[in-house]
Amino acid sequence: KYWRSRFFLLPLNNPATKKIIDKETTRCDIYEERTTAQLKELINGFIKFLETMNKIKRVTQRKSKTETAAAANTGTNASGSGGESPRKL
Repeated sequence: KYWRSRFFLLPLNNPATKKIIDKETTRCDIYEERTTAQLKELINGFIKFLETMNKIKRVTQRKSKTETAAAANTGTNASGSGGESPRKL
């Protein structure tokens, strides 16, 4: 048989979490609205937590051929024609 558990995950270092833990409020919808960047950071942190708990690793996505070609074109010019050579600092 499998163990059945339910967890209530709360963000770390959030003043609203402290209110819930200290039982200053009975409602859990006391969190402030987040910006898109803050929300992405929170989601990435949660995914890392799940990966750690499940001992899995995130699969890195391959770049498409167009992204790889664009990155190569913005780098140094290997043929030596049509531009200055990069200076070493």
